[in-house]
Amino acid sequence: MSAEFAGDPVASLWRQTAPSYIMPRVGDRVLMGEAHPGRAAVDIGKLLPVSPAAAIKKPTVSDSDVGIALDQHQITKLIEGFRHTTLFDLVFLMAFTGMRRSEVLGLRWSDFNSAAKTLRIEQTVEYTRHQPLRFEAPKSERGRRTIILDDTLVALLLRLRGRYERVVAGIPDGVGDIGVIVKIPDDWLIFHAPDGDMNAPRHPDAITKQFCQRARKVLGFSIRLHDLRVSHGTWLLDQGTPVHVVAKRLGHDASVLLKVYAKRTQKGDESAAATIGAMTKGLSI
Repeated sequence: MSAEFAGDPVASLWRQTAPSYIMPRVGDRVLMGEAHPGRAAVDIGKLLPVSPAAAIKKPTVSDSDVGIALDQHQITKLIEGFRHTTLFDLVFLMAFTGMRRSEVLGLRWSDFNSAAKTLRIEQTVEYTRHQPLRFEAPKSERGRRTIILDDTLVALLLRLRGRYERVVAGIPDGVGDIGVIVKIPDDWLIFHAPDGDMNAPRHPDAITKQFCQRARKVLGFSIRLHDLRVSHGTWLLDQGTPVHVVAKRLGHDASVLLKVYAKRTQKGDESAAATIGAMTKGLSI
């Protein structure tokens, strides 16, 4: 036996069981599992009384995974802090629909139905470092969904479309409605690149960087762009919206939604306690 294995019971055990797995040319210098790692791992596992993997803890959802859920005062302050910036419409829409960054950047005007008050998620903008941006279908059927809009969100998108129509018509800012009717192409992106190419999406990293910098100045603490989605889901759950309805709106699996957002629903717990309190009121103990 090589001197390097002397006194090592695991190495000694390996030397007794490994010969059938080791190619002859590898010789005595082979390390455990190198020749046939899959087979060796299984056989050694049978010989050890306790699997080393048993001590490994499974990953759990931490506070950093869950993110920050802003309350009504904070979200109002944040929205006002983005007014008159190029991100105002995007931040407003994300905050009150719970859409992902990739989803909102992939929206086209054909996805917006003002009469039905809906937005349809049909594509996303995906980004891999050092690679060009690309359009892709949502990763799951849950992601491909229709979001119902309230009147304020419909008005927001109509105003934004009106700005594009004025640009196409050559009507400068400050000039009132002159009755010119212009229809913009349905395949234009709602949030296009700032260079004027209506079919080129804004860069996700640029959006996130700009958002995080300004949000910190407005709120006095750091949040992620994704926390707009966290906040939206939390508000709905706290208001008693059924879990399956919130999951459908967010494009989430209901079980994942509960795991991710459960820590942020203190108001929901208080509401539940109040309901139980009304039932137990008057009962003797």
